[in-house]
Amino acid sequence: MKRETRDNIFKTYTLLMEASGTMHAVSDIRVGKGKEQSILEADLPVVKNIEGVPVIPGSTLKGFFRGTAARILTSKQDEKSISALLDEIFGGADESSHASSVQFGQMVGSSRLVMIRKHIKIDPRKQAVENLFEVEYAPAGVDFIGLLFTIRNTSPLYLGLFGAVIKLANDSLVKIGGFKSRGYGSMRFRIEKLDFILPGKSLTQQGGKIDVQTTVPCTQSVQFVLGEKTISLGFFSNDEDLGNVEVVPGKIAKEPLYFGTRISITDPPSIEKFLGDCIAIIEKKHRSLLAIS
Repeated sequence: MKRETRDNIFKTYTLLMEASGTMHAVSDIRVGKGKEQSILEADLPVVKNIEGVPVIPGSTLKGFFRGTAARILTSKQDEKSISALLDEIFGGADESSHASSVQFGQMVGSSRLVMIRKHIKIDPRKQAVENLFEVEYAPAGVDFIGLLFTIRNTSPLYLGLFGAVIKLANDSLVKIGGFKSRGYGSMRFRIEKLDFILPGKSLTQQGGKIDVQTTVPCTQSVQFVLGEKTISLGFFSNDEDLGNVEVVPGKIAKEPLYFGTRISITDPPSIEKFLGDCIAIIEKKHRSLLAIS
C-alpha cells in the first residue's frame, strides 16, 4: 500500500488512541541509567523519577516494542518492507521520514523499593573473576503504572502489532531492560483502558456512526459503529473490505470533548480480545497490510 504524502500525515489529527495500564514485574526488573559516580549508590543504579521512584522510561518502551515487532514481522515480509512499515509507525532516522506516530509514556513504579545484588564478570581467557560489581533493581512483584502509549492518525488495526508484542511478553518469551541473560526483565502487561479520540466528530450529529480516515502507515478508512453495548470497527483500504472487529466491553464511556468524541473501553478482557482480533486480520491480510512502499 502507498504511504501518504509526508506533509499530510500529521497536518491534522483524525484519530488518537491511548492505552493505559500496568506492567507487573514477574521477575526482578532492571532499567539502568549507566554507571554511578556517587559512593551512596550501587555501581549500576536504575532509572528513577524526581521522587526517587523506579520508572520505565518511554525510550525503553519504544525500543522494546519496535525491536520485538521487527522480529515478529520477519516471518511475514522482507527486511526492506519491515523497515519501511516500522519507520512509518515508530519514526525513522532518515531526514525524509516523519516523526513517530507513537508517543510512549513513562511507567512509574508502585513502590520506592529497590534492592542491590552483587554480580561478577568472568574473564573468559583467564577463566577467573575479572570484576565484582553491584547492580540495583526493582524486585519482582512491583507494578509499573501509567499511560503506556498514545498513537496518532494510525489505523487501529495496527494495534494488533502492539498486542502481539504484549502477548510474547506475557508468555515470558521476550524481556525488557538489562541483564536479561541473568534472569531479569520478565514483565506482564495489562491494558486496563483503551481510548479512541475522534477530533471534530459528534455522535449525536452522525447517528452513532463515525467514519475516520487514517494516514499511518498508509491511507485507510475506519468506521466506528456505536451500539448500546458494543463498538464495531470496520476497516477499508482502496475499496477493499479488510474486516470487522466487535468489542463487547463492560462499559462504554461516550464523553464529548470540546474538539470531538472520546470512546473509552475499560474492560481488560475485551481489550485483549480486540487486540487479538486485530492480530488475526493482519495475519490474514498481511500481504496488503504489511507491504508498504
